[in-house]
Amino acid sequence: MAVPPWLERLLDTSFFNVCWIHIDHRRSIAGYLRKEKEK
Repeated sequence: MAVPPWLERLLDTSFFNVCWIHIDHRRSIAGYLRKEKEK
């Protein structure tokens, strides 16, 4: 599915970049906690 140019520009803004970083960060924390629980 093609992304409209206006949406592509919007997703490149710092707001969305920060959100994606936070999503990855949450996943990292969840993975770490899961591993700690298994010990």
